[in-house]
Amino acid sequence: MSQPDEVVRRIVAEYGQLYVYLYVTDGNGKVLEDDRFKQPFRLDKRDTVEEAKEFFDRAYDWVNETINWPSASDGGGSGSVEE
Repeated sequence: MSQPDEVVRRIVAEYGQLYVYLYVTDGNGKVLEDDRFKQPFRLDKRDTVEEAKEFFDRAYDWVNETINWPSASDGGGSGSVEE
């Protein structure tokens, strides 16, 4: 039986209509780093949702490319455990 994974760090992005907030926390949720970025102008809710989705998609792509890189030893297949 495999042991459960222990979360060591969380990266949180929150999107508001005026600011984007970024946090790094430890596994218990204690904030270790944080920053906020002011939008150039107030976004409407639809644009805010679209920006958040774009951020998630970029983060997803980066993690996917980093974790699931092609392996020469298996003929270029994915390194993912879920296929």
